[in-house]
Amino acid sequence: QRRMGVTSIYVTHDQTEAMTLADRLAVINDGRIEQMGAPIELYNNPKTLFVASFIGAPHINLIPARFENKKLVCGNLKLSGFKNLPEDIELVLGIRPDFLRPDTKGQLEIQVDLVEQHGADNLIYGALKNSSNDTELCFKTMQNTLPDIDSNLKLKFEQKHAMVFNKSTGERLI
Repeated sequence: QRRMGVTSIYVTHDQTEAMTLADRLAVINDGRIEQMGAPIELYNNPKTLFVASFIGAPHINLIPARFENKKLVCGNLKLSGFKNLPEDIELVLGIRPDFLRPDTKGQLEIQVDLVEQHGADNLIYGALKNSSNDTELCFKTMQNTLPDIDSNLKLKFEQKHAMVFNKSTGERLI
């Protein structure tokens, strides 16, 4: 497209292909545009839960949550530092795998159930502990030392990388 100076419209259900080929893309859900923009803009700043879930590989980590007593509550986990969220609705905390890091003082803890070795970077999957549901988390690591299956691992994230969505409308709140 750049070499020939031709504008093209390409339709695909493959989000990786769309992000690779597009200068701008539109994410369409049930026949309506959810969000339009540069691929990295949609990845970093999705306006809806649908866009956050559709864009990115591996998929964004989604944790059911609610807001009470000025804390984001995810099962038995209570995360402080979140403000101005409605207390009367179900929420979803979204964290991209790129922004979770192993840390002994991490806010989240998983029991490792899968290690995907990809050479330079690896994907670690595990069940979120202290959660009232079966939430699976994934994170990327470039470490040469990989965790053992069934080991417990604490994960840290910076609040600036957290996204919070209204579960029923899909609207991004933070």
